[in-house]
Amino acid sequence: MLPWWGWLLLWVCLVLASAALLAWVGWRAWRSAKALSKELGRAERLLAALETERDRLAPGAGAEDVRLAVFENPASLAAEYVEERQARREAKRRRRAERLPGWARGVD
Repeated sequence: MLPWWGWLLLWVCLVLASAALLAWVGWRAWRSAKALSKELGRAERLLAALETERDRLAPGAGAEDVRLAVFENPASLAAEYVEERQARREAKRRRRAERLPGWARGVD
């Protein structure tokens, strides 16, 4: 059995060890928070630079220029699709005809 001063010494050591552990965990949390704050600042500056570059490259383009198909008339979308498909086919036919040799095109 420990004398009273032994118990006192034991509890003082336990309290000091707990305080040291708590201080160490607190210090690591503080350093992590500082690093996170620094990284968030860097990300904010990068985002601002990207937004500036986006505005510089496409000054008129914005969210208001986007057409959502959900709000469009399905018949007009289908007609637009057919027109675009025909235009792509015609462009492909013209490119193919340009690559053909003269004798295949009927030109002598």
